[in-house]
Amino acid sequence: MFPPFKRLHVAFLLSVLLAACVQPIQPTPTFAPPTVTPVPSPTPPPTVEPTLPADPLIAWLFEIYGVSPTNFQFFKQLQVNQDNIVGYTFTDSQAQTCVGWALTTLDGQTIWNGDYRCLAGLPALAGSTLFALTNNEVYVITFGYLNPETYPTVSTVAATFPNSTNVGANDMPTNGGFIILQQGFDFPIRVDAIDQSGNTVESNLPIR
Repeated sequence: MFPPFKRLHVAFLLSVLLAACVQPIQPTPTFAPPTVTPVPSPTPPPTVEPTLPADPLIAWLFEIYGVSPTNFQFFKQLQVNQDNIVGYTFTDSQAQTCVGWALTTLDGQTIWNGDYRCLAGLPALAGSTLFALTNNEVYVITFGYLNPETYPTVSTVAATFPNSTNVGANDMPTNGGFIILQQGFDFPIRVDAIDQSGNTVESNLPIR
């Protein structure tokens, strides 16, 4: 047996050793989820009354597509950076109503790119095309036509994209035609026509 003072000394040493061996349990670190800041859609470019000459675009349509348009008419002109984007309608040789767009110089004399669709008896139609401005910014343009006699109450057209973003035309369809610009590579998954009260007049327009 240890004398009393030795027993106290041994007990003290044992308590020190145990304290050194037993480590406190560290709590599991927690991390707050990152804050996601939504990216705003680009501000729609200003719309001006179409003032460009029609002849260069009519000649371009014939040269590129072999089309001889009649009843050619601009319905939209947008300036985006140093380019113009115009929307137009025409009648083809089969008496179909067609709608298209073109990327031009500011004076409209040079046509850089463009596309069109014909309704083929449908009252409404939408198309979409990927293109780049002359500064290499990439956009998807959604364009189309709604017969004003069939859809007299339509005040705007909205395109829905894969990320659930809805982008509306920057004003009501003009003479039946509309254009929607969205920066990036995503194509619309649906296009809806809406009246002034916010009611859907025509849902899911055919996209070609």
